[in-house]
Formats: sequence, C-alpha cells, structure tokens
Amino acid sequence: MPLEYTPISQLNSSQKEWKIRVLVSRIWDFHSKHKPEVVLGMEAILVDEKGDRIQASLKQKLIKKYKRELKEGAYLDVMNFEVLGNNGDYRGTTHPYKINFIWTTYVKTSEKIPNLSRFNLSPFPDILSQSNVDDVFIDILGEIVGMGEITERNYAGNSTKLLDIQLRDLSETIIECTLWEKHAEDLHSYVKNNKTGPVILLGSLMRTKRYNGKISVQNSRFSTKLFLNEDIDEISVFKKGMANADTLAPFTVSPMPPPTRNKKDVESFPLSCWKTIDQITSTMEESTCVTFASIVAFQKECRWWYLGCKGCCSTAQPYFNPVTEQIEPNKYSCDTCEKDEITTILRYKVQVKVADHTGSTCFLLFDREVIQLIHKSAYELLEQQVQFNREGEIPQELMDLEGRKFAWIIRVKGTEKNYKQPSFNVIKLTDKPEVIHRFQDNVTMEVATHSDLAISSSTCSAMQVENTSSEANDNDLPSSSPMTPTTKRQRSHNIDDEGIQESSTKPKGTSKMAKAESGTKVRNLKKESTKAKH
Repeated sequence: MPLEYTPISQLNSSQKEWKIRVLVSRIWDFHSKHKPEVVLGMEAILVDEKGDRIQASLKQKLIKKYKRELKEGAYLDVMNFEVLGNNGDYRGTTHPYKINFIWTTYVKTSEKIPNLSRFNLSPFPDILSQSNVDDVFIDILGEIVGMGEITERNYAGNSTKLLDIQLRDLSETIIECTLWEKHAEDLHSYVKNNKTGPVILLGSLMRTKRYNGKISVQNSRFSTKLFLNEDIDEISVFKKGMANADTLAPFTVSPMPPPTRNKKDVESFPLSCWKTIDQITSTMEESTCVTFASIVAFQKECRWWYLGCKGCCSTAQPYFNPVTEQIEPNKYSCDTCEKDEITTILRYKVQVKVADHTGSTCFLLFDREVIQLIHKSAYELLEQQVQFNREGEIPQELMDLEGRKFAWIIRVKGTEKNYKQPSFNVIKLTDKPEVIHRFQDNVTMEVATHSDLAISSSTCSAMQVENTSSEANDNDLPSSSPMTPTTKRQRSHNIDDEGIQESSTKPKGTSKMAKAESGTKVRNLKKESTKAKH
C-alpha cells in the first residue's frame, strides 16, 4: 500500500517510512571549520504546501547520488529517511527535528505546489523586538538605504573584510546589517555600479547578533545567499509595495555616518523644519516636517492593531471564493501583492491624540515606532490581552505613554482648501533628552515672545479705543469753538498716537497714507487755531 503524504509539522523520530512533497528552498555545502576547502556534506531547506520548513542533511558520500534532483526551486517527493533532533549552533529552521538522507532514501520530481514561497521572510520590527537572539537562520528583504566602505578587521588571526549597510522595509523600519568577505565585496561593487534605481536585497539564511544591546544581522559563512534586484516574486512584490507607499523617501544610498548616536539624533530632528500643530493642520502642501508634542489620549474607538500582509504590510482582505461565492474563514488576500492567498501578520496601527501649545491633532503610529517604545510585538501584546480577557481594551503598555513628550517626524499629504487632514503618519520619533531639551527651550522662547506680542497688541487696542473716543468728542465741537492750549495738546497727542499706531500695524503703503492724513489734520487744526486768535 503506497505511503500517504505527511505534513512536515508531523515528522518525528519514531520511524523512517515517511513520505513528503516539498519545494527545495535552499541548498548549500557544509565545510570543515578548520579546512574551509573540504566539503563535509550538503544541507537543504525543504518547504511543504502548508509553508512548514525542515532542514535536511546529506553526508559527503551521498552528495553525488542526490545532487541532480536536489536543486533550488525543485519540487520533489522524498521517501524513506531518518528524522533526527535538530541541534547545532545555528539551525536552518525552528522545527525540532531535521531530515537525514540515507542510501535508501528515494527522491523523485513531483508536480508544482501553488502559492508557495521559497523564503520565510522575517519582518524587521520582529527582529528588532527579540528579547533574546535566536540561533535560527532568517531571511530578510529590504531596500539598501545606507552603505559604508569596506574595512578590514583582524579576526581569529586573519585579516577579514567587512561592510556595514542599512536596510529599510516597507514599514520604514531600518535594520543594520554586516557582510563579510566575498558577500561584502560583491554587494559593494553592485551598489557602486548600479544606475537603475533602488537596490533591493533579499538575504537568505542570515544570522542575528546582539552587541551592546543592539540587534543586527550578519551573513553566515556558508549558508547565506544574497539576491540583488533579481527577478523573483518576493523582490517584485516589494518593489510594487514601494511604488504604492507614500511615506518612503526617494531612492538614495547614503554613506553611513560614524556611530555618534547623540549627534545623529539631534540632527535627525532639526529645529529648522519645526512646525507647530496649528501650522501642520493648516498646511495644504505635501511635506515632511518635525514637531514637538505630547501624547494626551488614545483613540479608544479605533482598534490598535491590524492584520497585514507579511509581504508588503498592506491590510489583508478576507478571501472571497468565486466558486462558493462566500468568504472563506482564516483565508486572506492582498490587493497590493495581487495574490488570492497570503501569509498574514499582526501589526500595530495606533491612533493617538497629540497636543502642543497651539492645538491638537491625531497621529498614526505603526510597528516600528510602537515597538521602539514598548519593546513588544503586536502579536505578543494581543496574546497577553486575550489571556487576561481584555482584548477589547487599549493595553496598559500603550496607556502608559500618555503624557510623554516626543519630537516627531510626520508626513503631511497636503489637502485642499477648507479640508483638514484627519490624521498624520509618524515616520520617526524620539524622546532623547538632548532632543527634547532643545525643543522645550524653543517652545518656551516662542510662548514668551507671543505673550509679549499679546500684551503689546492689547495696549495698542486700548490706545485705539481711546483715540476713537477722542475723535468722536472732537467732532462734537463746533467748528468755531475756541482752541484752548489744553484742547490743542490733547488733539496733537491723539494725532501723534494715531500716526504711530498706523505706522506700527499697517503695511508700508498704508503708513504713508496715514502720515498724509495726519499732516492734513495738523494743517486744518493750525487754521482753526489762527481763526480763534482773530
């Protein structure tokens, strides 16, 4: 009786008589640590129709027998193999077991498995929010937005070349990445010679590292493979997502600055780009600007998370089956990726009310900013809320942000006249003391200046009322009334005040007219005075 196909998730070490249908995601040779030129075996990552992954190993003597069938992108039926514990310093998958090919393992080509990705892409916010660095290889996808120069470092007694780069995903999260040796040289050369637009990098089977509390990604010596602007589905979807995003900056690969963090934070939030909330809500031009405001409330009627497409961050849509003409439960599609079935991920979309000394408005915070503040992914936080039966409430970790002041970089889309943008997407934020102090000092100066102007304006208004009253009294006097010295001084004083007030509050042209009118009044008063004497 033929063997039934077993899902990868159900494989265990209880038997050898297994049968699986898989896509070969990746293949690499395993070399001796002390003699890199010696190949000890071959490793592979296999994926089944459910997207579950398992690592497979072949000893050196079996490579020749299976190398023809085991090719990246091939669809295979694999039968009769050992299942062993998945141990080692770095593992290709999170599966507790791995496959070990033996001489009697049978491999044959199978039909294609639809809608299956070779790569298991890790969202950048999830990588950065890791409390502990996992010892499992990851796949990453992003646009290269920063690159240093190749340097040499002494490692284990040998001189080694390395290159630091920065990658940005569609949520605008940026992650640091270090490449070594040939990977560093190949990527540096490609970026320097690229003239055709942004460089999208898909790094397969990378390692995560933590140094001084900061997470970064590095290539592995043997397993890592880099795909630069290659014609594969994942890169194509990413480029389409870039075209649809309105917050991503234009293409550029910036030289990576030296690690002077405080200075970088200050320069990232320049006072020259600062706008108040009132200015932001009134502008009709598309722009990116800096503001300084406090979180005063959370929009509790809005859900703080959303179900997004893992490939492009867009909101996942319930899948409508045209055959049954019904929405299928637990199935989702993506309009941006133009795929009927996608892998989904929980992401933050938190709407907060912020205020400064001029007004208030709403900001939208997404994965990168929220994880930066509370160091938890949306999945972790929702799981916690469900556990304590509080899924309909705003989590306390978010509520604790109320009252805190931040410098914000936000995207203003621009609006038509008489229409106010309801909310603004946050691109970046910080509460670093050196940045907050600069903005706080600037706000204090502006408030003080406005207070002085308000007092001055109030004084001028009082003078204007007094002058108007005096002019009314003057008009009540008969034209032949004698001009006493007191009356003359009062009129002259009022006229002088009127001239000063006009010249200080009106445009230049109006001031000249005011002076001319004042001159005419003075001449008329002189005539009246002369008549009175006679």
